[in-house]
Amino acid sequence: MLKQTITPERLNRVYFSLQKQAIMAEMLLIENMTECDADFRIPFINNFARRISSDCLTIRTHLEKSGRIGVVGRDKDFVLEYSASIWRVVDMLAGLDVDSINHFADSLKAEFDKQLEGQV
Repeated sequence: MLKQTITPERLNRVYFSLQKQAIMAEMLLIENMTECDADFRIPFINNFARRISSDCLTIRTHLEKSGRIGVVGRDKDFVLEYSASIWRVVDMLAGLDVDSINHFADSLKAEFDKQLEGQV
């Protein structure tokens, strides 16, 4: 396998991907602490829930050590608050039918596009 030269654009996408992964890991930790802190009485489900938490903590630790935690340039409190806000949205959307989620996403995109047009 040949190594590819990382362009500045690709590097930005990779950093942004790491940031999203850090936020998602933090969201899973929040979900696990609030909803999955229970004894399911089924060993493999208990082990799976513990593993999710453990893996998310590992992701957080490695991204912190690399200097790429959450939103670059922000402290841990900001990342936690940001992740909790994103988790709140995911929690509201979870369980909805796909059409409702797509409608929400389309409306949100239209709102962002309006705001971007206003900034130009």
